Amino acid sequence: MRTLRAIPRIPSGVILAAIVLAGAEIQREVWTTPYLESGERLPVTLLGLVVIGALLVVRRAPLPSLIAGFASFATVDLFASAWDVAPALGFSAMPLAYVLGRRTTGRTRTAGSLVAFAAVAFVAFRYAAADASSDYPIGSAITQVALSLSPIWLGATMRDRAALHEALEASAARAAADREGSLQRTVLDERSRIAGELHDLIAHALSAVIVQAGVARVHATHGASTAADAFAAVETTGRDALTEIRSMLDVLRAPGDHDLTTLEPQPRVEHLPRLLARTNLETELTIEGDERSLPPSVDLTAYRVVQEALELAAAHGASSAHVTVAFEPAGLALTVDDDGAGERPPLATRERVRLYGGELSGQSQRGAENGFRLRARLPIREAA
Repeated sequence: MRTLRAIPRIPSGVILAAIVLAGAEIQREVWTTPYLESGERLPVTLLGLVVIGALLVVRRAPLPSLIAGFASFATVDLFASAWDVAPALGFSAMPLAYVLGRRTTGRTRTAGSLVAFAAVAFVAFRYAAADASSDYPIGSAITQVALSLSPIWLGATMRDRAALHEALEASAARAAADREGSLQRTVLDERSRIAGELHDLIAHALSAVIVQAGVARVHATHGASTAADAFAAVETTGRDALTEIRSMLDVLRAPGDHDLTTLEPQPRVEHLPRLLARTNLETELTIEGDERSLPPSVDLTAYRVVQEALELAAAHGASSAHVTVAFEPAGLALTVDDDGAGERPPLATRERVRLYGGELSGQSQRGAENGFRLRARLPIREAA
């Protein structure tokens, strides 16, 4: 896609220097031309100063400046006994037309165009009528009139281009903000989900500790009393910790989510066949390596990665998917291949995989019109 570049602004110092040079050139032409009589030089000089003054204030008052400048340009011929005595004066009036087109719209631009057209037509046709030696005097006059409107058209075009550039920049900024906001919401949603599932994992573990400590305390009452006290402390600490975790994680849960105190079993890798059977895709599952028990966090994360990969595949028009689960000595490797469209948004489970020190990547299949491959690797840290 071709990028529309911003229109560079001319520094004010450069503009001021150009106006000063234009004024100096007008005065040089007026006071050095042999075609003006002594009494005609002063009025033409004053008209030249009017044009220069109009150039100095044209940005603040485009239409009045254009009227003053082009009226001065047309009036020169009424005071001078010869034609074309100060060409720089006529050329200096052209930037007034450009600024009008650049800074105005609607009726103001139309009124300025009519003024410029009338002034140039007045001068051009008077010159054409008086210049009998020209072969095409009328044609030359029409050309000059048409050219007089070109600065206004150029200014209007530059104004439209600048407006388009600003609109594109604003649209790009909004799109970037929307993408960033969407990514942040995805991360927050995933962290909230992790928080809930982390609670479930810890709750199950602490519940087992509490039960075991309670049983041990009962049996220990037949032995040393200190053992009974120690087990009672374990039981009390476990209960307090469980209550505190529930209180803290309740804050992380969004309104309307299910109760954190529910202790339903979490899905694991062994549940993947049921997950694949519930999808609307033609699926195939391959298990490589020696299957073994996985840490609860890795087991659950692997399931969620495959779950999201299948959901995205279905959302991007896939009809089939192949899931490979490889048990490696130091980790678990997951690969999900599908035949859907290649472009995919960032996966929400990326945050979950990163939390457990894993890696997750996805790429379009090379040499195929459709197809996407997701790879994930989760390290397995043996318990001490």
